[in-house]
Amino acid sequence: MDLTLGEIRDKYKVFVAISSKKLPIKLSYTISKNLSVLEKEANLIDDNRIKLAEAYAEKNPDGTPIIDKNKCYVINEAALPSLNKEIAEYYRTVTSIDICKANIKELDKLEESRYDALSPAEISALDFMLEDIMEN
Repeated sequence: MDLTLGEIRDKYKVFVAISSKKLPIKLSYTISKNLSVLEKEANLIDDNRIKLAEAYAEKNPDGTPIIDKNKCYVINEAALPSLNKEIAEYYRTVTSIDICKANIKELDKLEESRYDALSPAEISALDFMLEDIMEN
């Protein structure tokens, strides 16, 4: 499935929250499987974002990036627009990842009191992995 790096980053954050909820086992399995894929990609995305920030950061005499007391890179204000533009372009990059699909009918089971409810935003975040599968 093709997703932008920004979509992967955003979905990963939601999947982390959803993964702690009590859900039907098939849905929970699919979320866990996809969380592993999203986590790997999100870590790679973040590593490259950090490299980009380091490239724009002001440097110490030894060439290492300057980090402030809040553990943030010190970026010259004149460089911020270029950095922000490059990060925005980076997050729009499309990549293909393997996503495990779940039957949308699994959401019907969430009406049972033994399962945690999902918010509309959480269901929306799952949308890309849900499909209507006819079961025999």
